[in-house]
Amino acid sequence: MYEFVIMVIVLPIVITSVFLGKLLFHDFLLAQNLGWAAYLMAAIVYCVQEYFVLKLSLETIGYVYFQYAIAVSVFFLGKKWFGHMLLVLSPLLLAIFFYVNDLVSLAQVDRCLIEMFLLFGCCLLLKRYLHSQIGLGVAMILMTSFTPLIECGLYGINFDTDLMTLSLLCLGTSVLMCLEFAYHNYSLHQQKKYAAIEYSSRHDKLTGLLNYAAFSEQLENFKLEKNTPVVICALDLDSFKQVNDTYGHLEGNNVLRYFGNFLTTSCSKYFGENSKIYRFGGEEFCVIIYGFSAKQCLKRFNKIEKELEKSSFTTGYKQMINLSFSGGISQVKKYTDLHSAVRRADVSLYSAKAEGRAHVCLDPLLFS
Repeated sequence: MYEFVIMVIVLPIVITSVFLGKLLFHDFLLAQNLGWAAYLMAAIVYCVQEYFVLKLSLETIGYVYFQYAIAVSVFFLGKKWFGHMLLVLSPLLLAIFFYVNDLVSLAQVDRCLIEMFLLFGCCLLLKRYLHSQIGLGVAMILMTSFTPLIECGLYGINFDTDLMTLSLLCLGTSVLMCLEFAYHNYSLHQQKKYAAIEYSSRHDKLTGLLNYAAFSEQLENFKLEKNTPVVICALDLDSFKQVNDTYGHLEGNNVLRYFGNFLTTSCSKYFGENSKIYRFGGEEFCVIIYGFSAKQCLKRFNKIEKELEKSSFTTGYKQMINLSFSGGISQVKKYTDLHSAVRRADVSLYSAKAEGRAHVCLDPLLFS
């Protein structure tokens, strides 16, 4: 009963707690932007935790079990390079533990390199060809079955156990995997949930484009890179109120979706991945373009406008609506900040509307 409690309940719970704490501590260190010092601190803490687990197992059962459980778990379910580091550290730490507890001689410690190679190679192969959870399960089974035998051959440690001990070890491994899989699945669910919330907070629900909150964030974090022109284009669908009044707000929403998709396709066509499209609200849109001059953007947006005029929108009642937009363009490098360029693009947009709509105007101050 004593062995059952230790191997099936106590050790799996302790190892799972250390595993979860290790992941959280690692994330905390990386968030501090400490560079290599974060990995050094994580390695030191891991050595202390692992020594405690090894000592607990040796003192309570008489032999070391689950010696690679934390390292393998982090490798399959945690961070890539962090898992690699723990796989390298674990055999060395185990050999030192054996030496400190008078289980092996100092001359035998270097044999941990063989076990390190076997452990690292086995885990890499399993992760390459198997799903992370399946790979972890197979790795745990292999460790449960063969690690004591390998250590017996390498270090000459007598490993005398019976079928009951092996059965308890397998059962404890199963409990450990269930606990870690439960956490892993919960963590994935939370990540998807937070990702959905983050996406929703930065994207317009109607068009799927970036929203004004995302644009405001861009304004706060904007840094102009040397020799990289940044152009702002403010856009406004022409006579959109008339569309709502004539066809209703539901069709008006469909028009906005259509224009959002059209704008996304057109910007991808003319600017590749060098543009970001925002919907400010209503029929107001804004595009930030990187790596193109203001004159290049003027020419291309006027092409886009003409293409929109040729591709009429069809309502749910098969009615055709001809669309157009007006726009204003300014360039960031002419001004000290992005805010000024946005204001100048708005002024140019109003000029385009005053001149009869359906075209894009360039900020005249760019040439003053």
